[in-house]
Amino acid sequence: MSALLEVLIPDLGDFDVVPIIEIFVKVGDAIEIDDPLIALESDKATMEIPATTAGVVREILCSVGDNVGQGQPILKLELLSDSLSIDQPETDSRKLVDIGSNANGPIQESAQRLAQSSPSSTPTSTTNEDNQ
Repeated sequence: MSALLEVLIPDLGDFDVVPIIEIFVKVGDAIEIDDPLIALESDKATMEIPATTAGVVREILCSVGDNVGQGQPILKLELLSDSLSIDQPETDSRKLVDIGSNANGPIQESAQRLAQSSPSSTPTSTTNEDNQ
């Protein structure tokens, strides 16, 4: 079984709030680490927010035109059993969401282990294109 991860807006530097100008993913999309999720625009620059975890987009929590700041949710991502994420600082832009009915069940325990783990290397992936 897999867990859902709520992906959050990371630290925006000098800006408290900036508008979303583009959303690159849709529900059902399989994404890899570093795939762009959304684009934000400040008066100084346009920046893409990349995925820090591989998985499948299950819910989009924002819209083009929304003004967002650090810590606001972008989307919910279903983590696959073999998904790994890149190392994140303490101000992680991810938050695990319990989708199990038992808060102390195996899903919650797996989610907690995933949140506490820090892989030593970035995973490589194979896609259908690689296998053709």
